[in-house]
Amino acid sequence: MAKTLEKTRKQISKKKNGAIDSLHEKSRNARRLHKAQVRDERLDKIASARRKQDKPLLARASFFQAFVGENGNKPLELGAIQSKISEFVHQHDEEYDEVKKARRPGRPATAREDLLRMKVEALEKEYRDGFYLPDLTTEANVQMLSRFEGSWAFLTSLVWVKVSSTGNVKASSFPPQVCPACPSDASSLASRLRHSEAQSGARPASGPPDSDQRSQGGPLIGERMNTSIISSIPPRQPQNSTKMMSLRTAARSAPRTLARASTASTLSRFQRTTSSILNTRPSSLLRTQQVSAFSTSLFRRAATNEVDEEVLAKLASEIEFENDVKQNEPVPASIKDFLDNSPFKLEDVPGQEDVVLTRTYGNEKITVSFSIGDLNNYEPDMAEDQALEDEIDDYESGRGQQEQRGSAAEAEEGEELEGEEEASVPCRLNIVIEKPNKGALNVEAIAQDGAIVVENLYYYTDAKLAHSTDANAVHAAQDAYPGPPFGSLDEDLQLLMERYLEERGLTPALALFVPDYMDYKEQKEYMNWLKNVKGFIEA
Repeated sequence: MAKTLEKTRKQISKKKNGAIDSLHEKSRNARRLHKAQVRDERLDKIASARRKQDKPLLARASFFQAFVGENGNKPLELGAIQSKISEFVHQHDEEYDEVKKARRPGRPATAREDLLRMKVEALEKEYRDGFYLPDLTTEANVQMLSRFEGSWAFLTSLVWVKVSSTGNVKASSFPPQVCPACPSDASSLASRLRHSEAQSGARPASGPPDSDQRSQGGPLIGERMNTSIISSIPPRQPQNSTKMMSLRTAARSAPRTLARASTASTLSRFQRTTSSILNTRPSSLLRTQQVSAFSTSLFRRAATNEVDEEVLAKLASEIEFENDVKQNEPVPASIKDFLDNSPFKLEDVPGQEDVVLTRTYGNEKITVSFSIGDLNNYEPDMAEDQALEDEIDDYESGRGQQEQRGSAAEAEEGEELEGEEEASVPCRLNIVIEKPNKGALNVEAIAQDGAIVVENLYYYTDAKLAHSTDANAVHAAQDAYPGPPFGSLDEDLQLLMERYLEERGLTPALALFVPDYMDYKEQKEYMNWLKNVKGFIEA
């Protein structure tokens, strides 16, 4: 279980001499506690989702472990391995036949029948392309498999191969880039499910979003896949996965916002219309400018370097605090895992907002860029705050007391609403896929909640138009035909384009990496900013 909240509480308690019950709700420490709590919840949910995703491969390893155990834990011939693979692929045939026979003549196929058929088809397709399993032809690997105790970590010590139905054996690696039990053609399976349901007149159990919803944003990669098709397909990431990233920015701006709000009444006395300013003598304008926006008391000149010393002391305190945060909050595991296992190379220039990921795919060059500026520009919906103020007003006027004596059902509903989390910060992605002398595809997408939402898709005959920031190039790119909104494209075409992007590395793993790295880089850049400002004042 994640313990970020516990460590954060201890750290703040130590700094505050044990007093953390009286923190202001908008203070940096209070927001940091909230961020730690959300992060713990998110890590727990991600761990749960990962366990569900790991389960199919664990079951597959156990299946072939039992098989080699029946043969005395000795290496096997290719023919015997293919026979066992065929048995694994068609393990659902009996249930499928029973469901099919139970259907009355003339009635459309049930959802269960369609799902079983598609599951078998997915395994058959994997077998044709290369069935993923431990290498059973070497004695060392067979002996290692015989000691498998059911853990995911143990699978990394095995040698894995892909065996096709034609007898072709190809070495592979672990973990696979695409889970064999969570096939990459899941979207096509969902498309075929909808097609079969349309022919039979049945209504899908969980169909795709409405056209109105699609117009509001691109489709989520793999979102339309019915989760019951293959029980091992991991669920989408929780809604609260990255919302804590904007808290640090809000915490920094809160003191300034409160200070400005407190002087609003003072400033209002000195506001003038344009006409009155023009008619005012210069001497009176000078007197108006002498009024302090930070205090209503008379102006008092500070002692020499007194303010500088106070600013330096505060900056030093902030730097010390950020160093403690850095020591107690190491780099998220998702960042290290992605960089270690992904074909993308990271380009991060200190002091710059933009981060770039690059890779090659065949003869294609793929560039993914994003900016930490999205964290500062994000403005969450404040409707909930207004609703909360209305509830407080009702309570103070006496109407809220009667609502508190509501039924148990209302109390349960309140608990459910309390458990709802805000949407995470949307991270904009600029994706460029280019080929030599063939132009480039430019994809505008959003990484949010562990999924990638495609918004727009452009094509440029000149790949430079997708990268250049030159004014002429920007105008030329704007003059090019942008194409229709992605959400208005044919549904099957959208699904195929999603698969196209997934094969090139635009996966949920990338969608999780981007917000985590943005938060990590923002913290690092803020630390450098504090040091630079402190060094400037000291000079």
